[in-house]
Amino acid sequence: MKIDIIRGKEFNIRVIKGQKKYDIFKIKFNKKDGTIFIIFPYFKYKNGILAELKHPANRKLPHKLNLEDYGKTTSHSVKYTHHTDGNVNFSQSGDIKTFKKKNRRSTPLYMDIGHLFTIILNDLSAFNDSENKSNKQYIDFNINKSFKDLKIIGEWRKIPYYNFFDERNVSFDSEYTIGQLYNMPFHNHALTIDIKFDSLKHRNKKGMLLFLGGFDLKIIIKNYNIDSYFLAFLYPARKFEEIKKLIGSQDYVE
Repeated sequence: MKIDIIRGKEFNIRVIKGQKKYDIFKIKFNKKDGTIFIIFPYFKYKNGILAELKHPANRKLPHKLNLEDYGKTTSHSVKYTHHTDGNVNFSQSGDIKTFKKKNRRSTPLYMDIGHLFTIILNDLSAFNDSENKSNKQYIDFNINKSFKDLKIIGEWRKIPYYNFFDERNVSFDSEYTIGQLYNMPFHNHALTIDIKFDSLKHRNKKGMLLFLGGFDLKIIIKNYNIDSYFLAFLYPARKFEEIKKLIGSQDYVE
């Protein structure tokens, strides 16, 4: 299926259901070095857990992991940053200390990464209502059925046989394909965005936002004989104050 690449510096990802529009998150490209920012200012609940999860060796997916065992609490929304060299972290200027493992590296952006992130949510009313603004670029998912949860999957792909002057042969089997402007470092890559329904086996409390990203290199992930790591957050955190006392906070001011 031929999919045109929508190019820009910043995109607002929305879900439209019936007459209502909801802002879910933002994707922003750094013009100077191509770094990818995934930002979550629209979720109403601010108490969450940030974690670097370890998938133990000799355990095949799916495998249940507890964020409380590996993380810190926060009372702020965060942004996920995937730098050019593969350095990944959670941060929010002035609110939290940058959350990452020392020397943490995911896959560099010049590579054909594939799976970049997964976002799972289960309650659109937990997000801000959206209004069209002329200075914003929107990616809209129209939904006309009920659901238990939504999974949004982003994949970072190198455009095959890329021709700067001719994109007529560019084809991705995806609902949306976005890319950096032609004067930005990774204009020869594309970020595909797709949505799936009812992927969770267990029903979760309404108002959940889960993020997974910053995965290890494919060669590590596919080697079940060694541990692999990735970043995750979950909002809201249940029994927040109790958990905060146990595992500590990543916030500057507690």
